[in-house]
Amino acid sequence: MSSYRELTPKENEAIQKNLQNFMPKLFSDYSTPLPQLLASPLKNTFFLSLIALPILYLNHKYNPDRFYYYLINVFVIGVVLFNIYGRHMKNQNIIESMKRLPEGATKMDYVSQTAVMSNRLGRSRGGLFLGAGLSGGMLGKRR
Repeated sequence: MSSYRELTPKENEAIQKNLQNFMPKLFSDYSTPLPQLLASPLKNTFFLSLIALPILYLNHKYNPDRFYYYLINVFVIGVVLFNIYGRHMKNQNIIESMKRLPEGATKMDYVSQTAVMSNRLGRSRGGLFLGAGLSGGMLGKRR
């Protein structure tokens, strides 16, 4: 099992500071410190909703078919609301990883963890199998 450590006061201060941001660091690379990958779930969702509002407005103005109008609205609003949960979980995963990694850990340390790597590989593999199964089923001919 991985050993936990207590976060230093400097790390806790960086966490609290970055949890006030609208977005995580926009162009992060592998040398980006982990606290810079954090963002406020509510502020981040507010920012995302500013992008979603024009989509909803254009949908309202130009979509005459009521079914698609409601479908698009529900989808866009669902994405915005699900962002609160997703951002919260990302923040929790990063903070939890900081307890298992040495002080000053970077994005490279984070993505190199076994749990993070297996999670990413599992998602991509599942997508590959699903895509292969769907395309094979559509392309296969039944006689």
